[in-house]
Amino acid sequence: MSCHDLSAVLKKLLRDLPQPLLTVELIDAFYQSHGVKDHQELSYALNLLVLLLPIEHRCTLKALVKFLKLIVENQASNKMSIHNVAMIVAPSLFPPRYIHSRDRTDLCAQVNMAAICCQVTEALLINANKLWYVPNDLLNQLRRHSEEERYRKYKKKFY
Repeated sequence: MSCHDLSAVLKKLLRDLPQPLLTVELIDAFYQSHGVKDHQELSYALNLLVLLLPIEHRCTLKALVKFLKLIVENQASNKMSIHNVAMIVAPSLFPPRYIHSRDRTDLCAQVNMAAICCQVTEALLINANKLWYVPNDLLNQLRRHSEEERYRKYKKKFY
């Protein structure tokens, strides 16, 4: 079995999942993230979307992204740049039947949709190290809210 055979099996497995890896509920939000032009905001948006995935999907995506990053790290020998990997994997992460396109018969719209899916996949790979943890500012906000809530209950109880 060659690396090409294994690649084909992996892509088929991802495409044939009963639900897409990015989930039916979130896949459109991932797709729409292409509209975020600021790189930091895009990273933050993808981070939050990944955290919303069910744990099984998130762990599978993490393992897949880690594997794809290894492929990219060896691009000198395999010619698979981050863009090339994204182009190959995007149709498996964004199965066309789950992306709401206005006109599925319009070739130009399909090409545009494929390019957007590739961009989002590339952004997932670029931001791979930041996607799996709750952002610090969100943690701080939750801590602050929790402390305020405890203080409010304490004040209500004793005053």
